[in-house]
Amino acid sequence: MGLKLDIIYTRDSAGEKGIKILPDNSIDMILCDMPYGTTVCKWDTIIPLKPLWKQLKRIIKPNGAVVLTASQPFTTTLIASNMKMFKYCWVWEKSKAT
Repeated sequence: MGLKLDIIYTRDSAGEKGIKILPDNSIDMILCDMPYGTTVCKWDTIIPLKPLWKQLKRIIKPNGAVVLTASQPFTTTLIASNMKMFKYCWVWEKSKAT
């Protein structure tokens, strides 16, 4: 898959159009709002983190950024799943929950 510069690509990590088709070391920034597993909704199932990290490490450029959103208790699970790559904890304080 040839990637064009200055384009935002949206991908679901699963399925045939998932991140597995992206070339190695080809992505500058990964921004992902994953399911946290904090509700009973079918879509809110935690993605297996070990295979996800394997793919994220493969596609991110050496100086790229991996930005993942989370909410407790999933935040702790996410950080513990890859302590080596954890750098910053940003707080997004919202006046109204969504």
